[in-house]
Amino acid sequence: MKKIKKTVSLQNKLKINKIMATKHGATLNASVNPNGLDTTVKFLLGTDPELTNPIEVNLPDVVPAGHDVVQASAPATDLVAETLYYFKVSATNNEGTTEGDVLGFSTLADGVVTGAPIVETLDATDLA
Repeated sequence: MKKIKKTVSLQNKLKINKIMATKHGATLNASVNPNGLDTTVKFLLGTDPELTNPIEVNLPDVVPAGHDVVQASAPATDLVAETLYYFKVSATNNEGTTEGDVLGFSTLADGVVTGAPIVETLDATDLA
C-alpha cells in the first residue's frame, strides 16, 4: 500500500488523517467531532480537482451525538491504477455541513511490488 501523509483541520471539527491507496482502491480516514448531534459523514471523490461530479463514499453508520472525536473510515473501490484522485470529507448534522479542503492521492501502478509494512508513531493522548 502507498501511504500519503496529509493532515487537514477545519475549525477543529474535521480532520483527514491518512489515505492508504492500492492499485484499485483506497481507504479514506477522518476524525470527526459531531458537536453534540448525530452526524453523517461522507467523502467526495473524483479525478477533477473541482469535484464537480464527485462519487460519494458514504460511511455506513451515523456518528452518534457527543463531543468526543470519532475516527471514521470508508473504502473507495473500483479505482483506476496510476490515477490521481481528489477528495474531501464532508460531515452534516442538523446545524449544517462542514467540508474539508480538497486533497489528492495517486493509486499504485499495475505490477508494483509491495514491501515491508508502513508504520507511523502518533502522539500520546489522554495524558494525566
